[in-house]
Amino acid sequence: MDLVKRYAFTALLAVSVAAWGADYITCVEEAEREISKGNYELAGEWLREAMTTEPSNANNVLLLSNLGMVQFYAGNDSLALGTLSQARAMAPGSVTILLNRARVLDHMGRRQDAAADLSLAIAADSTYAPAYYERGALLLDSGDFAGAEADMARHRSLRPKARQSLLALALIYSSTGRPREAIKAYGELLEGHPDADLLSARAICRMDLGELPEAAEDIQAGLALAPDDPGLYLCRARLNRLRYREADAEADERRAAELQRAAPAR
Repeated sequence: MDLVKRYAFTALLAVSVAAWGADYITCVEEAEREISKGNYELAGEWLREAMTTEPSNANNVLLLSNLGMVQFYAGNDSLALGTLSQARAMAPGSVTILLNRARVLDHMGRRQDAAADLSLAIAADSTYAPAYYERGALLLDSGDFAGAEADMARHRSLRPKARQSLLALALIYSSTGRPREAIKAYGELLEGHPDADLLSARAICRMDLGELPEAAEDIQAGLALAPDDPGLYLCRARLNRLRYREADAEADERRAAELQRAAPAR
């Protein structure tokens, strides 16, 4: 599911704090400050302190959800799952808690359980866009293109300006033999956002349709942005073979291999 490190914490200070005690607010502020700095162990301590300060505060369930995500970031998956399950027991209808627990379950390799939590979130709120995207990503990873497309299309209808679901749809279209639809999606993604990878992907779709001059333009534009991208040279090698330019294709493949060898290990 990790298409972007996109795990979000509940923004508590946006909630009315008129009835909160000063100590409670201070603890929440300190927790959010430590979260922003990546100091998750210390953030967890501040969240626990806040809940101890006002144990009857109704917002503690949100703090508990955040504590679960803090534990997750700190690498304590099992502890995080237990904390989020406790939060869910306190607020079974919270879509945020369900989404956070699904993310932890997915990271633990329990994809069916993660999908079940996302489905529960959608059942609780059919307009909750993040759950559609997360479930669609799970389905896409499992090869369920039809289910993934339905979820990504729903996400896009709820968030028309969202780029991540449009990118997922472009990948689905190109993977299911619909290059024309993929080209349209890539075109929308590229408007105002030049990107070598997107240009390469669109070039491949154009080659599938026999639109070789247009594919060549995309590859050229991509190389202008990323002249050392081995993928673009492999893409051009394919184009050269379609044009019966075997020597040029072989030269591009050699260049791609050189760039791959020179690339730093990840």
